[in-house]
Amino acid sequence: MKTIEDVGRLLAKRYDANRAKFLRGLCLGEEFVFETALNPNRKEAASDIVRFRRDFLNWTNTEKQLAPGVELRFREVSWKELGLSRVPSHVCVKTLTAAFELMPQGDSRSRSFVAAQDRFALVRERAGETVALALAGEDKVMFEASEAEFERLLSVVLWLRDHPAADCFIRELPIEGVDTKWLENNRAMTARVLSIVLGEPISSEGIVARWRLKVPPVLVRVRHAARFVPGLNPEDFVALPLSIFARAKAEKFCIVENLQTGLALDVPYDVPVICGMGNAIRSLRQLDTLNEATIFYMGDLDQHGLRILASLRASFGSVQSVLMDCTTLEKFRHLAVNDPTEPIAMPAEGLAAGELKLFEELQSSRLRLEQERIPMSVISRAFVEALKGTS
Repeated sequence: MKTIEDVGRLLAKRYDANRAKFLRGLCLGEEFVFETALNPNRKEAASDIVRFRRDFLNWTNTEKQLAPGVELRFREVSWKELGLSRVPSHVCVKTLTAAFELMPQGDSRSRSFVAAQDRFALVRERAGETVALALAGEDKVMFEASEAEFERLLSVVLWLRDHPAADCFIRELPIEGVDTKWLENNRAMTARVLSIVLGEPISSEGIVARWRLKVPPVLVRVRHAARFVPGLNPEDFVALPLSIFARAKAEKFCIVENLQTGLALDVPYDVPVICGMGNAIRSLRQLDTLNEATIFYMGDLDQHGLRILASLRASFGSVQSVLMDCTTLEKFRHLAVNDPTEPIAMPAEGLAAGELKLFEELQSSRLRLEQERIPMSVISRAFVEALKGTS
């Protein structure tokens, strides 16, 4: 049979996983109810009747002490050899106050909940119930954030609620204590709260467009840009904004994940080499001009390198991989290292048969082959051959 301590631990687990839900519910006048079966067992009782009677007595005493917060229910039994005609079958906890009394560390949980209720009341008085309910769903903010951090989020939500457009950089928002880094780190949470407050779906990325926030230009690091930036030397390595690339005309582009590999790549000057962007390469999908070119891509031979390849193919019409196959992995397997990352989902589309086979091999072997371990002469030769193949 479950003991008081067992039920207290169950209550604590349920509370910790749902405290934000309980906060919203109680603030809306909903009742707290927790019920669980105690599962008394005749065989168990017979094996240790002294302990069973002690637990029985503990439950009946608890019910008297916490009534009406705790209701103990019984069922009739015919355990004559044990001298029992009824045993506790279920316990129903009807108030959060009673639940806290049963939980381990119930006092600290109770104080935390009361503090969250005070925050809810403060927000409701200051900004209205809609804002209060939206914030109440943010568990860590209501229960764990410092006063300064809580005030910061509330100030951001209220300012954006009251201003349909910002037309400025985040740094220019007239909200004390809010800087670019804060909003970047808390953008998803801010979007969730604003979605409820404004009654419209707002994504983390959508905040920028929705409030017309200005963002710094995305800079693309590139070699061989002289053909579309007059005055550059062919070998100059520069960082250019996407707006320049929007006007760039080239039949072929090389994209190399590793910066040093891209700097050393030996290909003709009329082929721009974009390098060292990592996942930021997704920003290139804004460039319609790349749809008119053939892209040659090489990343690390690992799960993420292949995911980036698949995402490029989802954005652009002609993308060819270079040295991203099982043959390359086998040839340089002695240079591969263990992959510490957890297996990720295979892209649903965007990989050719040989690339899918490589993805499966990398996952099963738990290996990754970084492109900078492959001799530079091999990489340059592979790119030159690939470029000639599309002449």
